[in-house]
Amino acid sequence: MKFVVPVARRIPRGPVAFNKSCLTFLLVIALLFFFVTFMYASRKTTSAQLEFSSRHGAMNQFVSPHHLQVELTSTRNFEIPIHAKKAKIIILSYPRSGSSFLGDIFNHHPGVFYLFEPLITVQRRFSRDSLFEYDFSSSSYQTAANEFLSNVVRCNFERSNFTRYIREAERNKSLALKSSPFCSQDGSCKKLKPRQLEYVCRNSYSVFAAKVLSPRVPTSSDWIRTFLQSCSSVNNANQCRIFHLVRDPRAVAYSLKTVYFFRRKKDQQREFSWFVKKMCRQMELDLSGISTLKTLLPNGYRLIRFEDLAENPFSMVSELYKFVGMEMSDEVKQWLYEATKAGNAHKGAYETIRDPKEVLEKWRKKMSPAQVKIVEDHCARVIIQLNYSLT
Repeated sequence: MKFVVPVARRIPRGPVAFNKSCLTFLLVIALLFFFVTFMYASRKTTSAQLEFSSRHGAMNQFVSPHHLQVELTSTRNFEIPIHAKKAKIIILSYPRSGSSFLGDIFNHHPGVFYLFEPLITVQRRFSRDSLFEYDFSSSSYQTAANEFLSNVVRCNFERSNFTRYIREAERNKSLALKSSPFCSQDGSCKKLKPRQLEYVCRNSYSVFAAKVLSPRVPTSSDWIRTFLQSCSSVNNANQCRIFHLVRDPRAVAYSLKTVYFFRRKKDQQREFSWFVKKMCRQMELDLSGISTLKTLLPNGYRLIRFEDLAENPFSMVSELYKFVGMEMSDEVKQWLYEATKAGNAHKGAYETIRDPKEVLEKWRKKMSPAQVKIVEDHCARVIIQLNYSLT
């Protein structure tokens, strides 16, 4: 049987294929146009919402503890609201001066993004040496530390190497880094990622705070100027706060020796006096920078003696929160009560829950007269300047 091919089959295929391609192309263009229009409208709405949120935050300079407890549940629970940054706090102190205790006073506020000794991650980039062995005056370290502080106080973790060098022990001392979205309710935590850390730091907390040890701080005042630039607000009110925590050098020396800070890895012949001399030199350097801090930050610098804080914790902490522009939350009050309650102390040299009176008197009871004399010989100027009494 012979089949006859229809006439339509003999029409050339070129024009038909071309028409179909045109229709497909026009359809794709139309879909792209509607998609871009929709995305632009959504982005405009989100920008307007953020602008309103920012203005609302500017009018209410600091929220009340109840407001924080309601809106900042993400920091201890599992939602992420948006907040304009209100204040940035640097706790500056020499080792074993009570800075961990002061840091925890802000760490336990649900509105505070707190970092425990972030500059230690910079030191680890160069060396594993101890605090007394490493040369912090090297130009490479000074440059890196200054850049690090410049980035971190702005919640910029992308270039800081912070997530690469932080250890679990330091991470566990920050409630923000142990909360959602970094950790789940069952206590399991995932690896910190710079961009996620940056987003949470900027958007989920109203206050940034970090504890830094003075030997690791850059010696130039450039870091202070950078810090001040990071604290400018919409109403030009400077919200930078530096708490300079000091302690009786005799108590510091005793504590450093007790926790084996005076290690002799590189030079086994070093005596107690060598470490004390280096300690007192750093303390004098810290105090010499007070005039610079007061000049650059006249309404944001405060010198605190650990002894005053330990003897009157509630009144002192209330004053510090007022100085920042915040109110103590219920979480802070509860933690402070437990941390300073007599007989409720935790064992361990690095615990912050301790009996304050026992801590204050320990060096007087256990330090030998010869060691006390060595500290007083090298630290006499510091002891007198801080209004302590020589024995």
